[in-house]
Amino acid sequence: MTAGVFDDFAAIVSRIDAQVTAFALVGSPSVVMNEDDVLRKLPGCYVMPGKSKPTENGNGIHLKGEDQDWLVLIAVAYPAGSSTAPETVMGQHVLGVIRALNGWAPAGGAYKMTYQQRSAVEYEEGYASIKLRFTHRKIVPQA
Repeated sequence: MTAGVFDDFAAIVSRIDAQVTAFALVGSPSVVMNEDDVLRKLPGCYVMPGKSKPTENGNGIHLKGEDQDWLVLIAVAYPAGSSTAPETVMGQHVLGVIRALNGWAPAGGAYKMTYQQRSAVEYEEGYASIKLRFTHRKIVPQA
């Protein structure tokens, strides 16, 4: 199988799943097709490749790798009338994901991941979500 720029996806998902055991689901957002799917799989953690910038070998000709962003969306239940604020539960999951990924490196030519920022909390009917952004450099094998 040929190496690809998103090869670290499975390792990132596995790392979060092993380190933050409270999630009902850790995976790609493609597994939730609509809002009902999201509500059945809470708390959920969804990993997505983000933007990237190419890195070069210094002469401007050969691609050496990519500086990649990885987004992690965390969604928690927000039932009407609940006495527990979703931010309390979400904060625990955010910290768990940061601890799992910050300073950890996927195998196979990737540098350590670095936590960069988080978004504001977004509220939907029945759940709240937040995105975390991590970066790392991925070395692209030469053909």
